[in-house]
Amino acid sequence: MEKIGINQIIHDIRKTRYLRILWIDYPQDILYWIQMDSKQNIPSMYSVRSLQDGLSSGEYEYAPDRWLPAVTLKEYGEADIRCRDRVWDIVKDAVLREPEIYMKSERAQILKETENRTNVRLNNLYKLLGRYWRGGKVPDVFLPDYKNRGKTRNYYDPAAKRSGRKKVEGANGKKLTEEDLLKFSAAIKKYYHTPDKLTLEKVYGRLLRDSYSVKDAEGNLAAPYPPDETPSLSQFLYWHNRHRSLPEEKNAREGGKKYALQFRGGTGKTTDFLLGPGMLSQIDATTADIYLVRQDDRAAIIGRPTMYFLMDAMSRTVMGMHISLAPPSLNEAAMTIINAAEDKTLYCRKYGIEIRPEDWPCMVVPDSLLADRGELESKSADMLVEKLGIKLQNTPPFRGDLKGVIESHFHTINADIKGLPGWVDKDFGERCTEDYRLNARLDIRQFTAIIIECVLWYNRFHYLSDYPRTMDMRQRHVKPIPLKLWEYGMKHLTGGLKVLEKEYLRFSVLPHGEASICRDGIHFKKMVYSCSLAEEEHWYDTARIDGRTRISVAYDPRNAAHIYLQASPEKMVECTLVEHNGMLGDFSIQEIEQMNIADNDEKKKYEPTERFERNKADERIEAICRTAEAMAPDTKGISHAERIRSIAENLEKEMQAQTIAETCSELAVRPCPAQNSAHQPGSRADPEEEENSVQDNNPFAELMDQLLDEALRT
Repeated sequence: MEKIGINQIIHDIRKTRYLRILWIDYPQDILYWIQMDSKQNIPSMYSVRSLQDGLSSGEYEYAPDRWLPAVTLKEYGEADIRCRDRVWDIVKDAVLREPEIYMKSERAQILKETENRTNVRLNNLYKLLGRYWRGGKVPDVFLPDYKNRGKTRNYYDPAAKRSGRKKVEGANGKKLTEEDLLKFSAAIKKYYHTPDKLTLEKVYGRLLRDSYSVKDAEGNLAAPYPPDETPSLSQFLYWHNRHRSLPEEKNAREGGKKYALQFRGGTGKTTDFLLGPGMLSQIDATTADIYLVRQDDRAAIIGRPTMYFLMDAMSRTVMGMHISLAPPSLNEAAMTIINAAEDKTLYCRKYGIEIRPEDWPCMVVPDSLLADRGELESKSADMLVEKLGIKLQNTPPFRGDLKGVIESHFHTINADIKGLPGWVDKDFGERCTEDYRLNARLDIRQFTAIIIECVLWYNRFHYLSDYPRTMDMRQRHVKPIPLKLWEYGMKHLTGGLKVLEKEYLRFSVLPHGEASICRDGIHFKKMVYSCSLAEEEHWYDTARIDGRTRISVAYDPRNAAHIYLQASPEKMVECTLVEHNGMLGDFSIQEIEQMNIADNDEKKKYEPTERFERNKADERIEAICRTAEAMAPDTKGISHAERIRSIAENLEKEMQAQTIAETCSELAVRPCPAQNSAHQPGSRADPEEEENSVQDNNPFAELMDQLLDEALRT
């Protein structure tokens, strides 16, 4: 038979009542329990075996204990504590005499002695006993019960008086009824929860127009209601503030897409459920905030390049990149995927940068690719994916936040290129501002070399201070640097997830602390927790909209797996560490605090190395910029308007030159005419002569001639 415990709550299904077990005597086959939803303060006796049989047959069932006093002493003052102790001193000697206190004859004698000792009347002693037993047999039940004190009033009862201060004569204001509240709610839904974003004062005006005005036969406004029959603006605002739902309000006024992107809370991390490097990668493109020039005509401005990056979600490493003059397309995305799989030493060497294989070891095709429903959402993309064996995933529309890894990298790259020649500031296009396009000095190859330097620095030296390292990473002293994480993952993670054993303990008495409800979870001692109640009631959405709020929580100093918060005076809710903090569950709070201190010290010690390597990269970038400045021609003879007007034409010529250069490189023929006959900076060749030269030295024509000669000789 199942062992039954003292203080357990039993639900009598047949009689629809709840009972608390106060005492059990297995040898005598008896127990004493008290009914929870009754004013009767005397316990009754029952058979232990009968209860066990009832639990097995379904006549009884265990129920959650919602009668325990879930309170913290911080909520009470010294006077309340003295009140509790005074009552406890009265009943302590009686309630501790178990099991005699549960027996009728012995109980009468015990309470008579208590009455003589304390001068407390017998009927009051029975009330104290019932309160003690129903409250779980703990002294805290005698703390003042403020929530049950005072008179309950229904301010909207027609028989009740109008609440609030005295109304000014002739001003709007009335005794509100349930009908008024329905009109308030209808006006809020009709006028306030809409994309029109009307103010509450205007909504109040619409409310008076629709519901508190006299209309003529044609439905036009004829006269307002008398002031004593019209609610005031203060009444309307007070009702709205008490009953508003911030998540619902933001979702209706801003729209579902914007709400999901900017206001939706969440506890997930990109690294959750990833087996290792290459399992999931993110790809995206952005237009660089810089204008470039043509290689063969340094005075020709060609526009802003497109930057493609493919990043590993687990290690945050840049696996591949592609800088292009063309807009985002499937072909440009395919080039980025190919770059991720090629030897980076050869790729960097094409731009004059020598690296070792270990400086950029990523030469893999990702297992899954996360994109944003752009160029990779097409049948052509499906064919490309099938050939490369990639599982393609697309984010919902307007949800760039779901690709947080690569979106964050865009900010890093744009910060790196800030201040380069031709960089575009935010005030571009405004009156009285500099035309940044005229400062363009870098060509596509130089800009690509700069981005490669930025990527190499990022992969090799950038410290990811917010990266959720696993405990195995900490034990192996793996710094949160992309390539270190990549090397660790390739060695220890690829092939399966590492399962961490977790133990969960729950205690009846725990110390309390203060946590914060934030947009991404419940923060406590630099850890993040969550619970189903917070998800259901949109706590995280509210925190993102209205700011963080503080809440008292209980925690176990020996184990950080769970914390408990007080959802109501009668209910404690268990919160569990979110996925990316789950590895901390087997450590004590003190150990985690020491770990946080060590992490902070490690970051500070690493800062000089990170900054030194950043400075070295900056020196190389500045050298590239100086070269570009030295190559800049004298453009005094060319008007600004002419340079700006020819941007589109220059872009087309540069793209043609790039196509010819890449074709020559692939066919391994002699240098292209565009490279051999490159003019001096600022010089102008005869267009007809240049066109004939290109046609005479067309690499495709030469290749066909060679193939034809070989065929004739054979």
